[in-house]
Amino acid sequence: MKHKSFRIVCVVLSLIIFISGIYFGYHYFFDNDVIDYGVSIGTCYIPTYHSTTQKSLKTQEDQHMNIIAIGNSDLYSAFQPLQLWHEQKLTSAILAEANTNMRTAYYILKESLKYQKPELIILEVDQFFEEKELNNEQRDFKIAHQYIDEVLIHNKAVKVKNKYLKLHGYYYKDHVVQYKKQFSYMQQTKYKAQVNKHVKTYLPQFVDLAKENQCQILFVSFPSASSWSYRKHNAVQEYAQQYGIPFIDFNTDTQLTDFNWLTDSRDGGNHLNYSGAKKMTKYLGEYLKEHYQFLEHQNEKDNQKWDKEYEDFHFDVL
Repeated sequence: MKHKSFRIVCVVLSLIIFISGIYFGYHYFFDNDVIDYGVSIGTCYIPTYHSTTQKSLKTQEDQHMNIIAIGNSDLYSAFQPLQLWHEQKLTSAILAEANTNMRTAYYILKESLKYQKPELIILEVDQFFEEKELNNEQRDFKIAHQYIDEVLIHNKAVKVKNKYLKLHGYYYKDHVVQYKKQFSYMQQTKYKAQVNKHVKTYLPQFVDLAKENQCQILFVSFPSASSWSYRKHNAVQEYAQQYGIPFIDFNTDTQLTDFNWLTDSRDGGNHLNYSGAKKMTKYLGEYLKEHYQFLEHQNEKDNQKWDKEYEDFHFDVL
């Protein structure tokens, strides 16, 4: 009888310890707004987000976002929201996924406009030519909600060099893998590349939705020797003219920055590293301030929060 009672006590204690571990582990991650950076497949980063509850997280819905940037891995590697804030006092969020396409971009815009009304949408245009069909329409809708929840609403922290930082969707990498052919991949031609089938269907809807919500659009193509070409430039330029949308192509307008493939790529010509992102963001910030009007941020508490996030990143990581 004593042995049976002892076994029961052991089982109960084990359950208590197990449940306590789950409880405290849950609150460590979620109450501190922590996520891991995810995994990389080849040169593409696939983020890993924890599911969350509204109750456990502080949100930034009440703070106005000047810019929402939508695109693929070229975007989250090349655009740095904290630098943009520090230099231009503009708030921004990156809602991007590797190998995304125009249909996903449309759903991201549609759902994000339920929470924010930015003055500008930056649309990264390499996704116009995405050949992989990774998602169906239901999956696109789910992805949109995931990125909106984790970046736009909650801006959860990500782990960088053993520090947990809030980067607003930016993917930090500072190592260098050279691409020695520089911009030789941009051989001028009059021909155009074929866009993904979703562009013809969803780009008009994307543009109309932005106009309905008084959002301007800017097309951007960041340097990418492995995925960009002059044919793609020509195809996007035609859409830009058709819709009256400005188009910045850092692959053709190489004089805009001092970008260098020997120092500014993390994977030998596909994505940019932090050095490259700094150069892209500096130029974009100056361009945006000159060509667009943005609401100023009057809430000192929110401004201080952005300042602290920049300082945490600048001093803890760099």
